[in-house]
This record gives sequence, C-alpha cells and structure tokens, in this order.
Amino acid sequence: MRSKTIIIITALLIAITFIGLTGCIKGGADEVALRQKYETENLINESNDIGKIKEAIKIGIRGKVTSIVNGKAGITILVEGKVENDTIYDKASVTIPKGTIITENKLSTLLDISDIIVGQTAEIVFDGAVAESYLVQGKALTVHLITQTDGSN
Repeated sequence: MRSKTIIIITALLIAITFIGLTGCIKGGADEVALRQKYETENLINESNDIGKIKEAIKIGIRGKVTSIVNGKAGITILVEGKVENDTIYDKASVTIPKGTIITENKLSTLLDISDIIVGQTAEIVFDGAVAESYLVQGKALTVHLITQTDGSN
C-alpha cells in the first residue's frame, strides 16, 4: 500500500514538473523576445542616432516595400533593394509580428505595423537566422522606415 502511494505521488510530481516546464519553455521564448525588444528600445533611447544603431546591428536588407500581406499575428512584406556595403540581401520576404520595433527618421518615434505602406524604403534587421532560399525569408527584429528627403515615401 505504501509503495502504491509513493508511486502515485511520484507520478503526480513528474506530471506537475512537466506541466510547469512546458509553461516555462513558452514563457522563455516570450521572455527572450521581450528582452530583445527592451534592449533595442534602450539602444534607441540612449543614442537616438541611426548611425550608432547601424554599427551595433547588421542590416539584413534595405529596399522598397513592394507588397504587404496581413496575417493573424502581424504582416508579411516583400522588400526589394540591392546588396550594399552594410546590407546582406537584395530581396526578402519579411514577417513582422505585432510588437516588432518599427522606427522612422532619427528613431525618436516608435510606429505600428499599420504605418508601413507599399513604396516606402525599409531597413530590416532579422531576428535570428533566415531561410536561405531565394528570396530569403525571415522574421524582423526591427524595421526602420526611411523618409525620403523630398518628402515622399
């Protein structure tokens, strides 16, 4: 009888531990995303200078937004540009989840995904690895919208 009780208690503890760890794993990914967002916001707030941001973070692509597709958790944009000294790709399909840091001009204003429009020039910093097919596919860590000097986007 005593060994049955020990087995039941052990099974319950294992189940509770598994459920707790499952929640931690999901929470861990959310925590990493929040930490990245916090660190990037601090970098923006401390420097407020696009030059310092470019030195700290490698730009994946800079180019025109040629299409936008709305999704449940954000948008996917197609960006087309050319490879430059400070960029890696010339064409990319970029998923932008809600909550992604989107800036404009001297990084003084945080924007929403609804502020991205076709025809704008965007600089994308990818969140981790991208699918290396052509065109590359990846998730944005940050999006910087470049306002043209003549006032057009």
